Amino acid sequence: MTSHPSQKHPLCEKDATKEKAASTDVFVQIKPYEWSKARVLTETESEATVQVFDKSNIGVSIQTVSLNDYPHQRLPLQNVNVYDDLIDLPFLHEPGVLWNLRSRHANCHPYTRSGPNVLIAVNPYQWLSQLYTSKEQERYRHSTNEKLPPHVYEMAQQAYQGLSQQNQSILVSGESGAGKTETVKLCMRFLSQYGDSKITDRLWYANPVLEAFGNAATKRNDNSSRFGKFLTLQFDVDCQLVGGRCDIYLLEKSRVVGIAPGERNFHILHQIAAAGTVANLTSPCSEFKCLTGKRKESDRSDYATTLEALHKMGICGEDLHTLQQALWVILHSSNVVFANDDGRHDSRAHVEDESSITILADLLGVELPFLAESLTIKTMHAGKNSKIQVPLTVEQAREGCHAFAKELYAQAFHWLVEQVNRATTSPNETRSIGILDIFGFESFEENHFEQFCINYANEVLQSKFAEDVFQSLLTEFREEEIDLGVGYDTNRDVLELMSNGVLSFLSEECIRPQGTEAVFVRKLHQSYGASSRFVQGDSQHTFGIRHFAETVIYDAHGFIETNRDKVPSNLLSLCSSSTNHIVNRVALLHGISQSNMVKNTVLFKFNKQLVALMRSLNSTRTQYIRCIKPNLCNEPLKVKDGVILRQLQSSGVVAAVAIARSSFPHQMDHCKIMRRFRCFGARLNASAPTKVQVMCSLVIAMRDYKGPCDETFSDAVMVGRTRAYFRYNALEYLEHKRNSNFEFFALIIQSQFRGFVIRRDLARHRDAAIRIASWVRSFQARALVKKMPGSAHRIQHWYRSHKVRRRKDIKINVAKKIEINCIRSPSCTIQDRCHFAAIKIQQLVRRFHQRNHLQVLSKQEEARGVDCHVAANLCTSRLGSPISVLIESESAIETKPADRRFSRQHTMYKIENMETPRRDQSASSEK
Repeated sequence: MTSHPSQKHPLCEKDATKEKAASTDVFVQIKPYEWSKARVLTETESEATVQVFDKSNIGVSIQTVSLNDYPHQRLPLQNVNVYDDLIDLPFLHEPGVLWNLRSRHANCHPYTRSGPNVLIAVNPYQWLSQLYTSKEQERYRHSTNEKLPPHVYEMAQQAYQGLSQQNQSILVSGESGAGKTETVKLCMRFLSQYGDSKITDRLWYANPVLEAFGNAATKRNDNSSRFGKFLTLQFDVDCQLVGGRCDIYLLEKSRVVGIAPGERNFHILHQIAAAGTVANLTSPCSEFKCLTGKRKESDRSDYATTLEALHKMGICGEDLHTLQQALWVILHSSNVVFANDDGRHDSRAHVEDESSITILADLLGVELPFLAESLTIKTMHAGKNSKIQVPLTVEQAREGCHAFAKELYAQAFHWLVEQVNRATTSPNETRSIGILDIFGFESFEENHFEQFCINYANEVLQSKFAEDVFQSLLTEFREEEIDLGVGYDTNRDVLELMSNGVLSFLSEECIRPQGTEAVFVRKLHQSYGASSRFVQGDSQHTFGIRHFAETVIYDAHGFIETNRDKVPSNLLSLCSSSTNHIVNRVALLHGISQSNMVKNTVLFKFNKQLVALMRSLNSTRTQYIRCIKPNLCNEPLKVKDGVILRQLQSSGVVAAVAIARSSFPHQMDHCKIMRRFRCFGARLNASAPTKVQVMCSLVIAMRDYKGPCDETFSDAVMVGRTRAYFRYNALEYLEHKRNSNFEFFALIIQSQFRGFVIRRDLARHRDAAIRIASWVRSFQARALVKKMPGSAHRIQHWYRSHKVRRRKDIKINVAKKIEINCIRSPSCTIQDRCHFAAIKIQQLVRRFHQRNHLQVLSKQEEARGVDCHVAANLCTSRLGSPISVLIESESAIETKPADRRFSRQHTMYKIENMETPRRDQSASSEK
């Protein structure tokens, strides 16, 4: 896939008019891969006058630019805001991506998303401790619906969460010095939270071991990985980390004998030379020709750290001693110097100083003459029993010694990886997360066989990346009858050129006894000269390939010998006779018999490993981390536009953003949508087609949806034949809304249940209160009954005392009245008595006269023959007094003589009362 600065898709500027940036704020290209901010002053159909600003937004110059040099004859517009995800950029183009990354890098935000499965990591060249604390790990580990900033922990957590569905993998790629090794460490540190401490410690101690034997200091990076590794973290059924293993690819073993100026060999060779504690061998680093570059003061302490890690891996005792001896063999083999017998260039070679191979023979455990013969003589088999010994020239002897040293280091490294895997691998693996740390695309002034292998691997991985992001999505959309209207460029023609062209022709030349690089290049010209991907070189040994990233010119010198990777047969026999079992591996695994030369070539082995790697990756769901190197001088907070843009092109980030933005990364079957989102209360027609029901249900559920750049439902969802597809934020919106509804329903259920519990408890409490009150009242009543006899006596006592006090008070009052009466004057008392006596006398006199008069009247009436009662009534009517009473009294007296006195007194009392008013009137008149 090819990406250009001018490449854009129409969807990249959708809704961009709603961005608040002024239409005159644009980007202009100053140099290739360099862009600056500018403002349009005047514009015509073919050119525009702009004011160019520097990085501090200060206008520096006014220029006239041709619009024909830009796509659609328009200058790329600026984005106002800085976004966490490049998909959210309203104006998507390379300068927009560049300035977004630059702004985040300046604010110490090294991570930026590029869709759901791609993370861009710009190396800050400083340790940002606030981003990698244990608190941050817990934050990303327990994140649910919270939108967290992009982070390498986020990618690791996504991979862990996907274990329940299928195995996962994280592909970390980038140039040397882009931060791949540290990124892999951060992923492992995060995922180690899900395992036991003993297991994670072993996995963690494997890192310094692999770095010591596989990393070296280069011009670009002080700790550059010179091999590719695929770390597989093993998980059990419960998704707990139980172990891990490591597979390595394409170790740069040529570094053992050939180092570029300003670089160093593998760390372990410098460390063991500085320590020098094997078999009493102590030699300064300067005595070994393979150790060049600046010496580090920390080599000795680093070696102690490596030894500690080796002990943790179980490599100690005899195994450690054997490994150290093999490393010393490599160091001393670099000091072997060959010379000619008679001074001619093509004459027989011999070892110039036998003292240089004496220690080497002791380390290998072989005789000194046998070692000298194996280094300078080549034995050829002429039939079954005949052998021919051919003397080697100085150049041949030197190449054979170098081949032996390279192969020995490779076998030592492979043996070490086997020991590490034996210490960390678990048989309980059911799920796995693979982390691939592999070298990025390389293009130098001189590119050789190693660069070709590295770029070939990157082309294969880019094909995997394109297939994951683009092709599978487009194929599925076509099956679902959804037309995106978006295409992409594949790199299949490049892979066909490299695999069927370069690899095939190189293998043919390696098999031919007289094969040369010139014939190899000529065959490429003849077969692929018309291909758009092939570039003819300036000489007969050069050729070029237009890779997905850029065009690379390769120098074919050394391709055949490097690919053959052949160790002389005499040295293989020497290795089989050694007492060091690591040295024995050179003969055992490399093979004394080399009848099948194709299978022993480097490219064949590497291609076999690459096929196995891709088979493993294709069975997993892959997350991508693209590491970017911001500058070439490894300085913090410094950004070089050309460096970043070249890496963005080589990684295909802009094209990936375009397709991911125009695509729909989430999908869901129709039946699952109807079942999962029915909680929104949509009433659907059961007789309608399923697609229509799903559409109506989603329209109701997302009626309030408003995504990035003001996306609506029609922009965020596409309903296919059997499933629906959602943009990056649409499904998260539905899930969040669904969870909110569930929370609301849960609150209602909880409130009802709590109300039921409270009402039930209230009834129980009320019954208990009534029961307790009845018990209290009964207790009080029983206590009152017990107290009643004493209370009655007390009440009687109180009543009697009250009566006594009342009588006493009455007596006191009477006594007071008597006292008052006694105090009155005697005259008043006598007068009162006289007055009372007069009244009595008057009463008696009136009574006497009335009685006599009544008797006279009665006698007169009786004389006339009138009944006594009638006569009494007549007398009463005349006299105005109740005479009948008197007559009745008289008759009663006559009938009862014994009671006459009482009756008469009673009668007189009646008459007295009857006449009282008249007496009162007379008394008042007398007064």
